[in-house]
Amino acid sequence: MGFTSKIVLGCKNSIIPKNIVEIGVGAFSNDKSFAPCPIEEGNSVFYLENNCIINRNTNELVVGCDNSIIPENITSIRERAFKGCESLTNITIPNSVTSIGKSAFSKCENLTSITLPDSLLSIGNWAFSVCKSLTSITIPNSVTSIGERAFSGCESLTNITIPNSVTSIGDWAFSVCKNLTSITIPNSITSIGERVFSGCESLTNITIPNSVTSIGKYAFCVCENLTSITIPNSVTTIGEYAFSGCKYLKSINFENPIGWKRNKRSIDENKLSDPKSAAKYLTKSGDAELYRTEMSEIKTTNSSKEIPIAKETASTTSNSVTSVSKNKVTASKNEVSAPKDKFEIPKNANTPLPLQPLSTQSAPKKKGGFFSRLFGRKK
Repeated sequence: MGFTSKIVLGCKNSIIPKNIVEIGVGAFSNDKSFAPCPIEEGNSVFYLENNCIINRNTNELVVGCDNSIIPENITSIRERAFKGCESLTNITIPNSVTSIGKSAFSKCENLTSITLPDSLLSIGNWAFSVCKSLTSITIPNSVTSIGERAFSGCESLTNITIPNSVTSIGDWAFSVCKNLTSITIPNSITSIGERVFSGCESLTNITIPNSVTSIGKYAFCVCENLTSITIPNSVTTIGEYAFSGCKYLKSINFENPIGWKRNKRSIDENKLSDPKSAAKYLTKSGDAELYRTEMSEIKTTNSSKEIPIAKETASTTSNSVTSVSKNKVTASKNEVSAPKDKFEIPKNANTPLPLQPLSTQSAPKKKGGFFSRLFGRKK
């Protein structure tokens, strides 16, 4: 029976033997008040520098402590590396680091400032969660993703700017940042996830860019001091309870109040076209997702007039050709491209008639097919 080559749980008086080739995630997370334990000479994988345990093969910082200084050659900070370092007040991450792992600095409750490098590409899930004393942080333009709950519970954080390089923000990323008053969302973001800003009690205003197409459920719930918000035309989905608990939210401006539905039923556009009415509707009746679908269109080669219809009826004149889709009728004097579900309209009809699919309607016995009668027979 051989000896294990992995440390699962370490403690204050541990010595890492030279045969150890693996240290489990969080192995020393229960006691970060001391310098990392010494490493026996001859260990081929780990070495100790600036009170940091480092993997020499990957340049990953594996374990840190309250007194650590991150060396310049580090490329990544491991999951839970500094978690629970309650006496850590500030730290600089060198320009060699490209990723910060899950919960890497979670519960560093006295951390007031941290410098993120321009080399950083990703901030992991829970990376700075419950850093209660962190007042500000600058996210560099190199970062492309912010993980779930990355800054959740950072109660002292007052403002944050997300650069245009960021394309994804995880669920709950800034939840319960109670003193966050403003945040800038870049045009690179296409969706605001679940509970991203929930519980941000001091948030008074926020601008949603035209790039955003969906707002997740509970996204802004209990943002008690949010007074107004604009829903851009690009948004087609608003999750359930997205604005619940926003007791001072009195104005929601829909750039496009038409075509919204809830529980498969159309919403009266009058409820959403007035900002006050929209705010009341979304804060009081948010128990179901709102969604909007674009009306289908039929493209024509020349200028045409689009006629929205409420029911499947249409009328024609002797000088026009009409084709019908589910939601619209498009009239054109020249060419028309028909939709998949075709409907035939009597040639000289002057009054609205019910539409029937070609497959069920008996066509008049005339020479030539449907398009021959529209555009004339070939000579």
